[in-house]
Amino acid sequence: MFESPRPQETIAQQPTELQYPPEWHIERIDQYFRKQQHGLGLTDALMKDKKILDVGAGGREFAAGVLLNHITEEIYSLEPGLSEHFQQTFTPDRTAEEVRDIVNKRKQRIGHLPPEIQEKINQKTVVALGEQAPFRNNFFDIVVATCVNYADGNIQQLAERLCELLAVGKEVRIAPVGSENPYPQFAEHPMNKKFFDQALILAREKMPFDFEYQTTSEEYHPDYLQPRGPENPRLLLKNEVLILRKRLAD
Repeated sequence: MFESPRPQETIAQQPTELQYPPEWHIERIDQYFRKQQHGLGLTDALMKDKKILDVGAGGREFAAGVLLNHITEEIYSLEPGLSEHFQQTFTPDRTAEEVRDIVNKRKQRIGHLPPEIQEKINQKTVVALGEQAPFRNNFFDIVVATCVNYADGNIQQLAERLCELLAVGKEVRIAPVGSENPYPQFAEHPMNKKFFDQALILAREKMPFDFEYQTTSEEYHPDYLQPRGPENPRLLLKNEVLILRKRLAD
């Protein structure tokens, strides 16, 4: 097993990621996948042989973890940030060269996986926004969205579209969401549960689904949910997942 650099090593002495062996990258991806899976309240058994869509897939580590653990072959990734055009709209203050670098680094996150795994991931990757997901309706068993940016206020449209993609009785899982973050800034953050509640009431007028929140663990939220700086130590916060279950129309 590869050993990480010892604490006494200087930055100059530490190998870059490109110098690490493939086994190190695979282990990192699997750790990332397991944390994401746990935050969504999922298990291998719940996902086994299901058709799964990962919305806002980023570097597609979730799909990689699914395939590396032989959970299902039907894992799809939806990520607009694999396109320089979309990425530029997300980060308009960045130069074209900086945007290109962001996109290339995102694409390279699966670059150390076995070629057959990379090919499977690439074959089932679609570059598009979640609310415009170009898949046929009633197709997926599970749709997941982790740390997706809802800052544009598109929760209602996203919920409607993702539920359209689901087969009846199947689930969308969105995490993390919550309302118990103690920082004042979180009161108006788009991941605050109150914004989901408002949007889902509207979405249910068009799409039949039930929804609930479940606490999956107590662990750190992503950095963007916590102010940075020495005066704001990172806190242990409840990690909640929003579950939408598609049902037949009344």
